[in-house]
Amino acid sequence: MVVSSIKEAASTLDNFQPIYFVDDPPLERTIKTHILNLIYIRSLRLNQLTIADNYGFGHFLEEKDYNQFKRVRNGNFLKQIKKLSFCMNYYSLYRYKIFSWMPDHCPNVKHLKFRLKTFYDSYSSIITNVLSKFNDIRTFKLRIHYRGYEDEEILPSIANNFHSLTTIVIRNCNLKNNKNFIQEITQCKGLIELKFLLCTGLTIDMAKLLINANFPMLKSVKLWGDYCDEIVNWGKSISPQFYDDPEDA
Repeated sequence: MVVSSIKEAASTLDNFQPIYFVDDPPLERTIKTHILNLIYIRSLRLNQLTIADNYGFGHFLEEKDYNQFKRVRNGNFLKQIKKLSFCMNYYSLYRYKIFSWMPDHCPNVKHLKFRLKTFYDSYSSIITNVLSKFNDIRTFKLRIHYRGYEDEEILPSIANNFHSLTTIVIRNCNLKNNKNFIQEITQCKGLIELKFLLCTGLTIDMAKLLINANFPMLKSVKLWGDYCDEIVNWGKSISPQFYDDPEDA
């Protein structure tokens, strides 16, 4: 967001030239370098980073803008990050390949969140690969904002994170073809919190996998949407506070 705002402001001030340049105009390059250096060099206490493209904040980032992060990937800036979020559309996720280098330089990430505009088949393998690079992920969140009712995505694998995951939040996804994903959840013995928010396709067979699994530390099951009675009753038995009827309060 900082990079994109500088780009827009600088293009207006720099002799009223157009927004897009083959190379950064002098004013834009100077401002961007100084501000980003302040963040990279001095913000050693920064522990949360969100990478957002035009979908997330209304700005268009270009490949050279992502290169700003590459300049310091071997320094302390990325190593401090504990919470890493990606708010992106297909174009940024696929073309700029930020995941090909960034996870390798954020070894201390504990909480990983993806907020995606849409979900394509290739996303599953990309996100699975990102998850596999982190050895101690505690929280995994996935949200899809725009999808057709009939879309049937295949969710990424969390097989490499059984031992560490404590929180899983899945929002606005179709679970119909994701029995393997549900089975993987049942292997997360340290799971404390599980949320399915506005999801579809959770069959009774999948629900039974969760109900019959051994979750010795599970304290919270939150369900928003239309689900079978079996899993709703299971959720109520674990965390009834989320299912109380307001009229009875």
